[in-house]
Amino acid sequence: MLKIFTPYSLPSHFNADHIPSYSLQLASLSLNTLRGYLSDLSLFCYWLSSEPVLYDQADKVIHKSQAEIADCLLNTKLSDQVLCRYLELFGFQYKISTIKRKLAALSWAFGQLKLIDLTKAPSVKASFKGLKKLHAQYAANILDSKDIVAMGIVPPTLASENFRRKAAHPLRINTLIDIMAKIDRQLVSLPKATLLRDKALLSLWWAGAFRRSEIASLQWSFVEFTNEGVKITLPFSKTDQGGNGIIKGINYASKHPELCAVSHLKAWLAFQGASVGRYVFYRISHTGTLVGANKNHLTSVAIVNILRGHLKHAGIQRPEDYTGHSPRRGFVSDAYHAGAPTRSIQKQGGWRSEAMLNTYIEEESVFDRNATKSVF
Repeated sequence: MLKIFTPYSLPSHFNADHIPSYSLQLASLSLNTLRGYLSDLSLFCYWLSSEPVLYDQADKVIHKSQAEIADCLLNTKLSDQVLCRYLELFGFQYKISTIKRKLAALSWAFGQLKLIDLTKAPSVKASFKGLKKLHAQYAANILDSKDIVAMGIVPPTLASENFRRKAAHPLRINTLIDIMAKIDRQLVSLPKATLLRDKALLSLWWAGAFRRSEIASLQWSFVEFTNEGVKITLPFSKTDQGGNGIIKGINYASKHPELCAVSHLKAWLAFQGASVGRYVFYRISHTGTLVGANKNHLTSVAIVNILRGHLKHAGIQRPEDYTGHSPRRGFVSDAYHAGAPTRSIQKQGGWRSEAMLNTYIEEESVFDRNATKSVF
């Protein structure tokens, strides 16, 4: 009998001296990545130790401490088969992208603890590859829950059907034009400060293809107005963990002046006058009072709520389908269909690869930019 693969196995006990090295390297991760990893590792350790998962009042998983996670991984006899079983039990409870992150969290933890990286084991790689295929077949209704059970895999529950959700709905240019038109008619119901801020926020968010965390925490010190438009230098971003800086250029709008992010940003700055503070976008009270310009910027959740509020007021159906990724998706699609060079779009959004950029492009139809146009 041919033995294709011998499972990795680890001793049942490790020296606790490894634990400090686990804690010292946290600075290499972004805050959001760290939160995600700690959540993923905590869930894995709850499962390993057969403990009930603990949740806080916001229904979020209570993280185990770094030392508890390290102790769990160091003192539990792990093997590639354990990880394969983990995928069988939880692989259909989350989207594939989430499972991929959970494996990345484990890979990172194994590296911190100087352990063999079990996520790189051939059997685990094969299991993940098979899981991706099953996800695709289930989403296409080629397989159903009974088929998945027959394979010895836990099928998706009603609560986990979210992995079938589609990508964020793109905020296309025509929708943004409708929103801006409605905002101009809201002077009676909303303070002028709120309207000026929101027009600057939405137009800049879209034209700069910003991630929601980037636009929410934007500072005036990053902004430089030029004859051509505005130049924004982000000192740090998701794809720039080393802090080299990413520069985004946004021109004055000529085709659609109502969407001109440069003009809206200048108007918002001029309105603040002496009240201008550190952050570009911050909270405004219902009476129009500027709140916390120097202390607190808008949160990522707040700017998504602002977007959805204006979508609803503009009569857009299902505003809940729009997320913090919607402006980026919309800008990419409109820039692509307008004929902008792919490299230029990739630079504006800060994508590392063209392959990642392509996942954001919404095709208008099967005949749009069809290759046969170049042949026939």
